[in-house]
Amino acid sequence: GDWSSDVCSSDLFELDESLSIGTSLFVSRRTRDFIDNQRVFYSNLTNQWEWTNLYSEEASWGTLGILGVQYMPDRKLSLGLTVKHAVDFLAQAEQQHITATQNGTEYSTGTFNLLDLGYKSVPTSVTAGAAYFFSPYLLWSSDLTWYPEHNANNIQFKRKQIMNFATSMEYYMSLNFPIRFGFYTNNSTLSQIYHGAYDVDMMGVTFALGYETEFSTLSFGVDYSWGNGKIGIND
Repeated sequence: GDWSSDVCSSDLFELDESLSIGTSLFVSRRTRDFIDNQRVFYSNLTNQWEWTNLYSEEASWGTLGILGVQYMPDRKLSLGLTVKHAVDFLAQAEQQHITATQNGTEYSTGTFNLLDLGYKSVPTSVTAGAAYFFSPYLLWSSDLTWYPEHNANNIQFKRKQIMNFATSMEYYMSLNFPIRFGFYTNNSTLSQIYHGAYDVDMMGVTFALGYETEFSTLSFGVDYSWGNGKIGIND
């Protein structure tokens, strides 16, 4: 399970008719319990297999700051820039790990200070975006997000520098029926492959059909993604 509670303070400053700046500060507390099971059979080796089980209870709290700038040079074009940065004050985990092979079973437990290992609750990011209104019924939007490199003492928390891109079109066939199409990338931030890790670069397309009134919104959507990469397995 994953539980979180947030307290937020936000401010908006309109510098003139075309330029505005917004800030938000979140104070968050998060707890997470999860179980990860993996079983591997080696097709090229006789009677070789491995099963791993990880149970982890995590707790963390910290802050997330968001700075946003919006500039509208005219009524049809909107340009935006968003910066996100988190500061974590506490992050710890209690874990038990079981590894079983054809040769026997190993069991271990431990409590870890995740901050010492390089844990970061929310990655730092900078997003630049644009939206253009071709008409009152047709909107195009796009954004590009940069995630900087994050060095950590533990390879599980190391992150490489990447860029992600997204673009979409929204068309109102009538006052109440919008249709939306999109394309996006979701590249892996994994800096170094390790056992059990998924280092897969993804891309995807989306489609949604909606019904909207001033009181409610109903949408039917499809998200299809694909990619290629590596999965870490110990030899």
